[in-house]
Amino acid sequence: MVEVPSFLSCTLNAEFAVTGASGYIASHLVRFLARRGHAVLALSREGSRQLPENVIVRSTSQFRTDTDWENVFSGIRYVIHLVGLAHQPSGGNGHTSFDAINHKLAVQVAKGALLAGVERFVFVSSIGVHGSQSLDPITELSPFAPKEPYALSKLAAESSLRILFGQDVSRMTVIRPAMVYGPDCPGNLPRLIRLCHAGWPLPFAGLTNMRSMVWIDSLVDLLYRSATNSQKNSGCFVAADAQPISMSSTLAAIGDGLGEPLRMFSLPQAILQASATITGRRLEWSKLANRLIIDSSNAVATMGWNNNVDVSEKIALVARHWMAARARERQE
Repeated sequence: MVEVPSFLSCTLNAEFAVTGASGYIASHLVRFLARRGHAVLALSREGSRQLPENVIVRSTSQFRTDTDWENVFSGIRYVIHLVGLAHQPSGGNGHTSFDAINHKLAVQVAKGALLAGVERFVFVSSIGVHGSQSLDPITELSPFAPKEPYALSKLAAESSLRILFGQDVSRMTVIRPAMVYGPDCPGNLPRLIRLCHAGWPLPFAGLTNMRSMVWIDSLVDLLYRSATNSQKNSGCFVAADAQPISMSSTLAAIGDGLGEPLRMFSLPQAILQASATITGRRLEWSKLANRLIIDSSNAVATMGWNNNVDVSEKIALVARHWMAARARERQE
């Protein structure tokens, strides 16, 4: 892997630039692009761990507002922006940090991309701009209902980027993914896997709410298509697997992957929600227990994207991967 100092101004012989390259989605995307033989510039403040040897890496201690992004993107055809603050540690300054990273930095990066003449700028937003629940299927035209600083900052970035690109809006695409899952993924799925593995009886048997997620490999393919599609596919696309899954089915799939029969019983959802509220987990609970079905037919039709996966099978695979990783840790 080629390390390029953050202070060095130079033109890099790369076709794609991926920001936030040490993150979960971005690291999968970089490997996907490298396997396809594309020259990739990976931008990350956390270094170059687990990225392919043929990827050019620019490591930065922090992304600053005075960075010369036009020079960084000189010669680049496609920029896929995945830098983002998803969780604010306790004691942080709340909305300000989210706005600085997810909104203002995105605009600075996009300005540089425009000045450098990139063909397409892909901004990865969040399905959270539409809220964490909906009785009707979510599409790109669904009303906005962000409930947390992260989603608010992503929505602000979308708005500012549309103004920035103006008449060049065909050079920008926004992707709003559902909860992303895959081996070693962060978030609620590994929390559920750990909970299931603990062996306690779980009060979730009655939860039949349906929620959409998106498999990591499918999302990476969509990001690639969003950048390289020759059509003027400006605007935005919501992204999710074709089939949603219920909480009870998710837990059953986890049990299959762990090879451990789960003990589940039912409690009224009102009691479960009250418990989540008392323990400060109301938002996490809403992301698991409320209905949120996403209709990605626009992306399928426009991009030729295939989002058909066996969700239960993939969840079981993630659980098996978790078990294997845990076994390796014990041996070490």
